[in-house]
Amino acid sequence: MKLFIVSFLYLAALAFPYIKQEDKREEKSQQETMEQAIKLFPVELNGKWGYIDENGNVAIKPQFDKAEDFSEGLALIKINNKFGYVDKTGKIVIALQVEEAYSFSEGLARVATGGLPKNLKYGYINKKGETFIEPKFFLASDFSEELASVMFGHWGSGYIDKTGNIAIKPRFNYAGDFSEGLAPVVIFDGKSEKCGYINKTGNIAIALQFDFVKVFSNGLAPVKLGTKFGYINMAGTIVIKPQFYWAEKFSKGGLARVWVADTLLQQIIDKSGKIVHNPKLEDVYDFPQEVAMVTIGNNKKGYFDKSKGSIVFFKSLEYNFSEGLAKIIIDGAYGYVDTAGKIVILPQFIYAENFSKGQASVFTLPWDRKLVIIDKTGKIVSNR
Repeated sequence: MKLFIVSFLYLAALAFPYIKQEDKREEKSQQETMEQAIKLFPVELNGKWGYIDENGNVAIKPQFDKAEDFSEGLALIKINNKFGYVDKTGKIVIALQVEEAYSFSEGLARVATGGLPKNLKYGYINKKGETFIEPKFFLASDFSEELASVMFGHWGSGYIDKTGNIAIKPRFNYAGDFSEGLAPVVIFDGKSEKCGYINKTGNIAIALQFDFVKVFSNGLAPVKLGTKFGYINMAGTIVIKPQFYWAEKFSKGGLARVWVADTLLQQIIDKSGKIVHNPKLEDVYDFPQEVAMVTIGNNKKGYFDKSKGSIVFFKSLEYNFSEGLAKIIIDGAYGYVDTAGKIVILPQFIYAENFSKGQASVFTLPWDRKLVIIDKTGKIVSNR
């Protein structure tokens, strides 16, 4: 019995450090989860950037020359032309040391060093700020589905894996991000550039037959044939015939923005190509989080909360409403919101002015840049 007790205590003593280590890992994991749940948004006040929480209170005082959205728990900031990263307490966790940097994606961030723009070389760092892949590429993209497109010289794009090794040899004029297992590529055949898609082995999955291609989303991708855009499925079959001046990818909600040939405004279509007349904003745009930053009025910031279906205004800022409506900008498109934060005219213009006497001037399609007059429902009432 004594031998059993001694043996048990001995084994328990051996196991104790591992139990403590497990406890620390679990505690760290819980802390990271809690930090991820905190929602902070970049905002500019008096020429400096900081962060505000979802109630509109200043969480990190404005002190940066530039600040980006948080990604994977860290945010890219800029001070005196040097980039670094802060955590959600505002602490600089990766020192200001590189000339060019981007947000984290799949655990790595793209950075460039070398001084002058012509001398810049791209590589990747981890969340400790350590060089993970040496800066040696002429150009590079973020990692997507474990691969990143890189350019080894002034010509020839290929892909590397997270060890920095070549996964797909550089043989493309352009190589886009992987999405849903496929990536858009461009190859010059000696006469013209043709676009198609490759799989993760680097083999052509959808023939090089298009004049322009975009990434897949929700099983479909916008492609251009001649002068018009349509959509293909992952087998390369055209499922929405080319008929649009321009087309965006489908959101998770199954809707996409298109510019239709015989109208001045953007339209929203579903996956069958049918126009949707009363779409929800969250079904049109892909937001990376449950909330998305928007610009309101003259560079003031708010955010769109999916759970509420409306814009939430920051308490510490003033907004420029005109006749009960304020301009908002999402993904470069202008629309209007009322004082309750409800989107009343979906973002669809390339520029918009304030309302006066029930009407507002807006610019439509970027190809013809027509200036028209709309009413408070978004309907065109006259051309200018």
